Amino acid sequence: MLSATHIPVMLRESVSHLITDRGGNYIDATFGRGGHLKEILASISGTGSVYAFDRDPASKDQFEKAFPQDGRLSFSQAKFSDILAVMQTLNLVGKVSGMLIDCGVSSPQLEEASRGFSFKREGPLDMRMNPDEGFSAADWLNSADEKEISQIIWRLGEERLARRIARRIVATRPLETTIQLAGLVVKEYEFSGRKKSRVHPATKTFQAIRMHVNGELSELRSILLDGPKMLAIGGRIAVISFHSIEDREVKKSFQRLVVGTKLPRSIPILEEDKVASWRLIGKAVKPSIKETAVNPRSRTAVMRVIERAT
Repeated sequence: MLSATHIPVMLRESVSHLITDRGGNYIDATFGRGGHLKEILASISGTGSVYAFDRDPASKDQFEKAFPQDGRLSFSQAKFSDILAVMQTLNLVGKVSGMLIDCGVSSPQLEEASRGFSFKREGPLDMRMNPDEGFSAADWLNSADEKEISQIIWRLGEERLARRIARRIVATRPLETTIQLAGLVVKEYEFSGRKKSRVHPATKTFQAIRMHVNGELSELRSILLDGPKMLAIGGRIAVISFHSIEDREVKKSFQRLVVGTKLPRSIPILEEDKVASWRLIGKAVKPSIKETAVNPRSRTAVMRVIERAT
């Protein structure tokens, strides 16, 4: 059974854009809690296949509970940067009809205090999507220097108070819980005299730290490079991003692929891009007013889709 608290973003829009061959091979690069996967399954035939991936160990248990007996499915616990290697072992590179990449954090991750993602619930400062890998948010915040912390909060969170927040973190540490960090940011906002907003003051800081701990930007860049190599002619990649930093990476990558587009000098055309031709499918898609009213977390989402033409 799917999590009752998780609402897939732009569910119908993403799957309708993704499916071009009902009997094809599809990749759900971020299984999460299976919301998009369920819709993909309903849209393909009995001869189609879906290969689901997620780096979170909890997703494997959810997959086995929600989809216990469907021969069209397989699951691999893997990061974006691992997917190409898995598809190579299955001899499916160049044979994929579609790939869905959802860059968001799942609702259960945010709501489970022990994961340390939420500034609204007290838990250990962890934030790792795979708790068995890498360093936790606390490990980094309690050891990095002020300049590094400031740069990460500014670059990945676009937080204007990044320097002041970093200074306060260093002066206050050791930090151990999410509430400690959130409270620290709130105090800095109060001292700065900034006007109150409907968005929690700690939102951008938590976003930046989470992205850094999980290497999210480098993982996204990896799948944007590897994904096109896996597609068959007519295959599509649909990416749902949740803030401007991710969306810029997607837009830049897709522009690079569409060789016919007039590219900025900052976007190089790689040799492998010349092997295939690509076309953008429509303009960027955003959630409807109705969806954002039901699921406020969807309000910043943007979906872009590209298709391999030859």
